[in-house]
Amino acid sequence: MSGDPNLRLIKKYKVHLRTILYPSIKEILDRLDAEDIINHSEYIMLDEKPRAELPRFLLDHLIDMGEGVCTRFLKETLLPYCRENTPLRDRLMSETKPVYEVLMTLKTEDVTDSVTSGTERVKASREDFYNSTKGEEYVYRVRPRGPARQRQALIINNMNFTGEGLLKRNGSEEDVKYLVWLFKELDYTPIVHKDQSAEEIENLVKKFAKMDEHMHSDSTFVVVMSHGCNRGVFGKGKNDLLSIETIYTALNNNNCPGLKDKPKIIIVQACRVDIATDSAAPKEVVDANWETGGCRVPRESDMTCLYSTLPDDVSYRSRIKGSFLIQHLVEVMKEHACTEHVQELFTRVKDKCSMKDPPQMPVDERNSLRRRFYLFPGF
Repeated sequence: MSGDPNLRLIKKYKVHLRTILYPSIKEILDRLDAEDIINHSEYIMLDEKPRAELPRFLLDHLIDMGEGVCTRFLKETLLPYCRENTPLRDRLMSETKPVYEVLMTLKTEDVTDSVTSGTERVKASREDFYNSTKGEEYVYRVRPRGPARQRQALIINNMNFTGEGLLKRNGSEEDVKYLVWLFKELDYTPIVHKDQSAEEIENLVKKFAKMDEHMHSDSTFVVVMSHGCNRGVFGKGKNDLLSIETIYTALNNNNCPGLKDKPKIIIVQACRVDIATDSAAPKEVVDANWETGGCRVPRESDMTCLYSTLPDDVSYRSRIKGSFLIQHLVEVMKEHACTEHVQELFTRVKDKCSMKDPPQMPVDERNSLRRRFYLFPGF
């Protein structure tokens, strides 16, 4: 006999659960995939079953996976979903009361709940670690936390599109929520813009680069999330493509003097597979409005970009939890930014994404950081 009481519980009430879960079975399957309770190959296998038979196949599959899996299903999938779906909760309570009572005893540890409730915190650096780096030559200096430090972070997320063939990026709103939480924890002021054209993205980045606050900052983050291809990222409109080069140029030492000699971290969440378009081309990198000359340091320095995937490859995004990249970026920074610099954090993120099913390989590009950049949470 199984030692997992929740496995036995699901076995006992399997017939009732099949009927109760049927109206929401596709959403529940999506959540199981997003929570990594089943892998993507299992998700595809189950998703191909006739809808009427899917609850039976799913419950049998969870039972066959062995001890612990049924508990994860109840705790990480069914309980959070019941909180959102009153009819499902009511049916569980009336038709399978023992299952409902077990659910009510389980405590979820969902990142979304903890971030939303404000109970989650990025681990703070120890004071002795912070002090030990002060004399090191190859560590970027950070300004002390307080009103005089005015760190800024720009987040641009395109979720809805009018361009042909560009589907709504469901789940990307979760990425925004996680990033806003993360940047606030790291003492950056997040500036969020949604559903922008390529021209609007360019103008927003240019405006951001000119902000006076950068003179009183020690670093910045710029995050762009959209559909993309090898030539850039898509704006919200038709034939609307922006070259990532435009972002590099906006943040270089000529055009963003407030961040000269300070780390500038760019994060791009987008596919890099070319798709058929009406010969859309990125906006020209050379722009008559860019300032030139007068800077005695390299035109571009102290910058790096974490791209969600290699050229000619795709990026994955859960419709429930958001993208692989942002999920793991937030997770890694929450736990390890207290002791590791940004390049070490990116290495962890790349490893986590590469171990997913399906795998994804983020890459850090155009790295001109000259020192180690520690975020020093809490300082």
